[in-house]
Amino acid sequence: FDSSETSASGPGLKQAIAGEDSTFIIQSKDSGGNKKKKYDDLHFEVDLVLVERQPLPVQTNDSIGGELISSAQRYIGNGQYEVTYSVKIAGLYLMYVRSIDGTGISGSPFSVTIMPAVL
Repeated sequence: FDSSETSASGPGLKQAIAGEDSTFIIQSKDSGGNKKKKYDDLHFEVDLVLVERQPLPVQTNDSIGGELISSAQRYIGNGQYEVTYSVKIAGLYLMYVRSIDGTGISGSPFSVTIMPAVL
């Protein structure tokens, strides 16, 4: 496994809606850039850092409560891991995707826009 060769793709790397699940796929690769074909018990850290917050509507209480960001991952085969995450606050985020040793995968950080939920 080589985190600098490992990549990610999917709509969740660019845009999501506040409070809704969004997904993307991590493709693990070796140092030659070849796709890994088996389960390696790899784990990835996904951190979203708020860069610019969307303004809140006047009637919205600023106290959200609970976890603001949650994520989970599962192995789906052929060296791929599906990541599902949810963010409660709309805004512009930087998403850091790292291997468990803290090394970022190719393209990380990703710029993600979290759109406000439609009420």
